[in-house]
Amino acid sequence: MEYQALYRKYRPRNFDQVVGQKVVKQTLKNAIQTNKISHAYLLSGPRGTGKTTIAKILARTVNCLHPVNGNPCEECEACLASKEKECPDIIEIDAASNNGVEEIRELKNKISHVPTSLKYKVYIIDEVHMLTTSAFNALLKTLEEPPSHAIFILATTDVHKIPVTILSRCQTFTFKRIAETDLVEHLKDICEKESISIDEEVLHKISDYSDGCLRDALGLLDKLSSYEKDNITMNDLLEINGVVNSESIIEFIKAITDKDIETIVAKLNDFYIAGKDMVILAQDIVEILEKNLIAYYTKKNINDQIPIDPELIYELNDVIYRMKNSGNPKLVLEIAVLKYIANSDSSAKPTEIKKVEKQMIPEKPKESVPNIHATNLSVSQQSELTKKEEPQTVEKSKIISREIISHSKLSPELIKVRVNNAFATASKKLKTDLEDNWSKINDYTFDQKYGAVACILIDSSIQVVGTHNIVFTFNLPSYVEKMNQNTELIKELLQKIFSTEYQIVALTNESWSEYRNEFINNHKAKIEYKYIEEPAIIEEENNSQTEQTLDTEDLTGVDQIIQMFGKNIVKVD
Repeated sequence: MEYQALYRKYRPRNFDQVVGQKVVKQTLKNAIQTNKISHAYLLSGPRGTGKTTIAKILARTVNCLHPVNGNPCEECEACLASKEKECPDIIEIDAASNNGVEEIRELKNKISHVPTSLKYKVYIIDEVHMLTTSAFNALLKTLEEPPSHAIFILATTDVHKIPVTILSRCQTFTFKRIAETDLVEHLKDICEKESISIDEEVLHKISDYSDGCLRDALGLLDKLSSYEKDNITMNDLLEINGVVNSESIIEFIKAITDKDIETIVAKLNDFYIAGKDMVILAQDIVEILEKNLIAYYTKKNINDQIPIDPELIYELNDVIYRMKNSGNPKLVLEIAVLKYIANSDSSAKPTEIKKVEKQMIPEKPKESVPNIHATNLSVSQQSELTKKEEPQTVEKSKIISREIISHSKLSPELIKVRVNNAFATASKKLKTDLEDNWSKINDYTFDQKYGAVACILIDSSIQVVGTHNIVFTFNLPSYVEKMNQNTELIKELLQKIFSTEYQIVALTNESWSEYRNEFINNHKAKIEYKYIEEPAIIEEENNSQTEQTLDTEDLTGVDQIIQMFGKNIVKVD
């Protein structure tokens, strides 16, 4: 007899043999025993949890002449006929390859034909969410009023893609991932029947890797039994599955804790050359960190070599998704780890605030009249504001230097000014030239001073480039906040690379959409953007707490206008 894969050889033949899914099994068995059989069922849940298997068992059981406690008897003519691969009364349809309206119309034309040898004609439609909208509409009326001899069993891994009108016409059952205890017990039973010698810790690890999917677990066990004829150990599993052992992972985590960049890079290169799966490596690191975090709070089996840092768990957990969709997952993991180290390293933080010497606020610098479409000023008010102010002296403690402004969170007004200035001086050539040379930032990802911001800049999208202004966007709000808190450090890095002093501002994609739409509307209305000098920020001490306050007499440019007349945007003809 030819060899059969384990998941095919040990496919359950009745409800009692199905692993897990207690609620689903009991409900269907009771329905069969009480003859409360529905015309349509929808089975949804993760892959490898028994949806198609239960659909086939249900199709045989409803046609069984002598069911036993809700299970098929396996002996009557109907049971024997339903076991045949070409049984004309049990039709299996793969919606992934038969998802058009024509296939459903053909099904509707044939459904009126009475069964050939069984009581019911059962249609099993697998991956039903792959049907087109037209196909769903064609199926709708048939599901609502099918012939008495027809039963539909729909199976899907993505129930959210199925129209509500279809869901409301079916009895819906949700399948759960198989519990580790049930999965391990089932694997032990198969190993005994197949005379496979295997360590129990390997079975638990197989269960972890399969993530509640029995088909994946049996496939991995099948591969291991072919690889090792004698006793299967944990080393065999790690070797065949491209996984790093726990000791090496803990050493790697310790290198992260010690901020030992050379060891981190060397170990990642070793793992990569050895053919280890970088995604599984990241998942294993997260699992070890998570277990130690739980151990820390429950005060059980704490490993002192592993850091108790939820931020590292969040960082790696987020990066796993990007690794799965990247052509170079090793690089993504490497950058994420170095970014974490740079952000947590005091040497990578912005420099301390310098003492501010006594300064004189100079005469109001030459500047264009603020964008009239950004204010509601009258012509006379604009004229009054353009007059030069007399120089005045301000105390040391009340001045914040440009460097300090960049090391604190950018105010909404300053963000607007920088976006405005980027639009005012933007050109396609400036943006193209910057993008063509943007890869030079990669040279600074390992730099002790600039590494943190360089790693984040790699993930940025350049939207607007002006003569001395750049607007970036990021998918993650946390990146936007970090960028806007370190504008001086970024300006210093960009000047080092591109020999140009840039004022930068970072935005979320949502905020950028608003600015972009406003720019398009202004462009259609032929309203030009004019360059505005950045305002000064005044700081006052209040109960020994330093707070930023804005005084009308100390303000210049846009801040003074905003405080006097508000922020409403009006169009001036």
